[in-house]
Amino acid sequence: MKKITLLSLMLILIAQLSYSQSLISKRIKINNPTKEQLLKVREVGIDLSCGAVFDNNNLILELGGIELNALDNQGISYSILVEDLIDHYKKKNDIELPIAKAELAAKKAQKVASKSLSTKSESIDNFIQYEGCSEVNWAVPTNFNLGSMGGCLTYSEVLAELDQMRALYPNLISVKTDASPGTVTNGNSFTDGPGSTVYDTWAGQPIYYVRISDNPDTDEANEPESLYSGMTHSREVSSMMNLIYYMWYVLENYGSDAGIKNLVDNHEMYFIPVANPDGLMWNEQIAPSGGGLQRKNLGDYNTGDNALRGVDLNRNYDYFWGSHAIYANGTVGSSGSTNSNVYRGPSAFSEPETQIVRDFSATREFKTAMNHHASSNLIPHSYNGYPGSTGSGRESEYHKFCHDMTRFNRYIYGEAPDILTIANGDMSDWMLGGAADLNGSTGSGQGILALAPENGSWITADGEGGFWPNATKIVEIAQRAVRMNFVNAYHSGKFAQFHDLNPSDINTTSGNLEFGLEYLGQTIGNITLNVTPVSGNITSITPPLTQTGWSKLEQRTVTAAYTLDAGIQPNDEIEFQVTLSNDDGYVMYQANIIKLYNPSVLFTDNPDIDNLTNWTASGGSWGTITTTDYNGNSTTAITDSPSGAYGNNQSKTLTLNSSIDISSSSASIVQFFAKWDLERNFDYVQIEGSTNGTTWIPLCGKYSKPGSSRSTNRYSSTYSSNTSTGKSTSDQNNQPTGESIYDADTMDKWVMEEILIDGTENNFLFGASNARFRFVFDSDNTNRADGYPTTFDGFIFDDFKIINVEIPCVLSVPTNVTISSINTTSASVSWDNIPSATYDLRYKEISSGTWIDVTDLTSSNYNLTGLSTSTDYEVQVRSKCTSSNSAFSASANFTTLAVSYCDSFGNNTDPYTTAITLVNLNDGSSDLINFASVGTTASSYTDNTSPAVDIYVGDTATLAVNLNTDGNYTIHAYAWIDWNADGDFDDTINSEPEFYDLGIANNTADGPTNIQASIEVPASAAITQVRMRVSAKYNLDPTSCEENFDGEVEDYNLNILPSCTKPADDVTNAIICSGETYVWAANGASYTTNQSALTITNDGCTADDVLNLTVTP
Repeated sequence: MKKITLLSLMLILIAQLSYSQSLISKRIKINNPTKEQLLKVREVGIDLSCGAVFDNNNLILELGGIELNALDNQGISYSILVEDLIDHYKKKNDIELPIAKAELAAKKAQKVASKSLSTKSESIDNFIQYEGCSEVNWAVPTNFNLGSMGGCLTYSEVLAELDQMRALYPNLISVKTDASPGTVTNGNSFTDGPGSTVYDTWAGQPIYYVRISDNPDTDEANEPESLYSGMTHSREVSSMMNLIYYMWYVLENYGSDAGIKNLVDNHEMYFIPVANPDGLMWNEQIAPSGGGLQRKNLGDYNTGDNALRGVDLNRNYDYFWGSHAIYANGTVGSSGSTNSNVYRGPSAFSEPETQIVRDFSATREFKTAMNHHASSNLIPHSYNGYPGSTGSGRESEYHKFCHDMTRFNRYIYGEAPDILTIANGDMSDWMLGGAADLNGSTGSGQGILALAPENGSWITADGEGGFWPNATKIVEIAQRAVRMNFVNAYHSGKFAQFHDLNPSDINTTSGNLEFGLEYLGQTIGNITLNVTPVSGNITSITPPLTQTGWSKLEQRTVTAAYTLDAGIQPNDEIEFQVTLSNDDGYVMYQANIIKLYNPSVLFTDNPDIDNLTNWTASGGSWGTITTTDYNGNSTTAITDSPSGAYGNNQSKTLTLNSSIDISSSSASIVQFFAKWDLERNFDYVQIEGSTNGTTWIPLCGKYSKPGSSRSTNRYSSTYSSNTSTGKSTSDQNNQPTGESIYDADTMDKWVMEEILIDGTENNFLFGASNARFRFVFDSDNTNRADGYPTTFDGFIFDDFKIINVEIPCVLSVPTNVTISSINTTSASVSWDNIPSATYDLRYKEISSGTWIDVTDLTSSNYNLTGLSTSTDYEVQVRSKCTSSNSAFSASANFTTLAVSYCDSFGNNTDPYTTAITLVNLNDGSSDLINFASVGTTASSYTDNTSPAVDIYVGDTATLAVNLNTDGNYTIHAYAWIDWNADGDFDDTINSEPEFYDLGIANNTADGPTNIQASIEVPASAAITQVRMRVSAKYNLDPTSCEENFDGEVEDYNLNILPSCTKPADDVTNAIICSGETYVWAANGASYTTNQSALTITNDGCTADDVLNLTVTP
């Protein structure tokens, strides 16, 4: 009987151990993996297209026990970075989620706008027409919430969000609705968790969708439809959270943004925020604080206490599905093993979730689709499942579609085998469809232009966290997706982009205004451009005819005949309004445009006459070519590559020979016509300006964009049908990150670039007496077309000119005072520019009656610094014309952010840190901190931030730490102080670093380290509370944001106060008779004997109290 009982007990323990080993997941690092090792990783079913992170060429993965065993069986060595991910994410959730929620609550309104001179104002805008130098700062929706699961919404929380949207905006969003009545998911019946854990069960779930439109409860005929889906893979948090963010943004801005209102009124946007509810709910069971690695659904395959249950839904669609070698490439594109995370299922559409999407799509007329995933900061598009497939014929459409989405987030885009890996049986491939595959399938038959954006960085240093991003990064990742989601709707309908082709100088009283119309929509219709006079000096304008018979991506030049008043004077403004609409009445763009009559042209270049005589080339040749202009007429233009495609590894410039005096200009305009074909994300052209010919700064124009970075250039072409050289790290870093550049392909279409130089835009040149200009061309190591019909013709420009603008100062109250870039101790203020005016600004804490004045500003923006954290402020601005002032504007209010810090905690079982002292040397060596913890219970993290301790600017102090090494071991200690209160420990402030080496201790139970740090409070330290972090680590130097290491962390707050001069001692001289008692008011103490220079030492800014008491007989 004992043997049976013992055997039963052993079996139970073995079963529990196998369950827990299957479930426990780890973060691992494979050092500098070879191509062969990466192939083995893919072959065991680990999808490197989602969630894989690369750090200095090392591969970092989050894997469960089954996958780790598979790596072991393949002989792939790795080191473990985090032993237990579920416990790791629980600790992160406990520490970081409250910080993230507090930060979110303080971010609820930011917006940035910037215009060219020609575009005076936009009454109806769309974000493709946006002319800013940096991305729209998508204001955090008031109703957007982080979820309880590491910031991710649980499934019940998602459904509650959809219900709340409906309750608040019943006229804009439908009730959540079953996408395919009668079909539900598998649900969960498995309950046996590790130990005594019992998992919840649930029945099969419907998959819900909602519709956003002006009549959400009605399917309106002929309105274009676009689809948005998230969480096909249930661990990919940002795939769902970015949709919730976007939906709230649309709903909350409908009433105040005419462009959003017109979009919603004329489109139907369909959302499936969670396409895999069972997978999300299973992650809630196995990792309720976040970090669960269940990717697949809960199909009846590999059922058990693990995160590898079910079928990969994004390998289960019926196009390029199956084990065919040219599709799956072994097990790279998909796998037939149920243990694999890319298990394709026993047949195409075997799973209820993919059946629901299939059936739902069949009832709709989707033109475009965004099937969101995470993470890699890239956009793969069809064909994802077959590198050798014949092209879809839609490559140019994809190119423009993705270009418009990524103008500011700069995500690399292309077919998945060219930029990422193979994924056969993919949702986007099925939606697009095409020629019959080896299974006889032609896909959905709807030709939907579908994408699968991967949201979130793949670079560890970016701190975004892979599948489960840091809670403080969820909003940032979602904001990068807002433009992509808007473009998905724009491109679904009858949509065109407006291009102004008119130089700012109009020199005749009659003629033709010329405009470019570029058709971008997937639905063909008629486009009307109406042009109407605004200024009284326009006698008449005859608008162009309605344009019919469009082809996708076609650009046409249309004209509007105008006549001006005969009495018009030089430099007079000519203002007219353009309105762009389609035959459904959708007004997609409306703006007032300003030109100038006969202004002074400071420089003009005509290559037809001047050839290259006005320019000097350096670093390589430039030349001229004969081409056609936007009207189809022959013209000579300048280019970096006159002989055809440009070469690799080139870096050359073309500099204007003359310097230009713009010192007397109210504003200046640089204009030229251009078209270009430059390898996206890697090669580029810039136009730069200089005031001395030595220091050159890129200029921002209407069509420039920020340079890409390695974070947005993940590029893995291992499985591409293109066998030429791929991309190196150097190639990925080739563009100057964030600087204004031109790249990608305008598809042989001319635009008129316009660069404004005034007190706000490109203002380093404003008022320059010797402004210099040059073009820069730079190419990386390879040119890869990746299926696009590109010819790498380089950059071509024509008719370069610089125009002087004289605008009289008109006194008016500044409008649109906007606060952006709100930080802990700083914020940016901007307002609409008033030509030729200067400005006074004042600001104060709302609770204060005293204004702080900033006078004689020359630009319409200003950065406030030295603010207090978590404080309410108000700002007002007035304009000035010579000695006259306008009234101040109404107040713009904002609240500075609370400082949030990265998580750091150990996993030790011993109290390594036993005592910490911070001794102030400026006030009698008093202990600011004297924290002893000898013999206390071990803690991986201790929060000692309250109360904060006071210390003054200029004070010097000594920081010392005692350690318990738990035997004959070596423990390292470091400290960090965030002197500038910016939420990190990476800066150097007035030569004072933010980190301090406290040395080591060895073989002691309570002994000092061998280094005491000398600290001086920097002169420019933030006057607020700042964080001091002390960390002790076994055998290695700790880092400031390290987690789950063998050691512990303690946090303190220092309250930085302004420096001061200590007053002279406050001396009391007193005499009493013997037997009497003297009570000293300074401390209330009683004295009966002589006291000589008895001193009470106060802080560094308060006089010390001194008593001299004489007792007489």
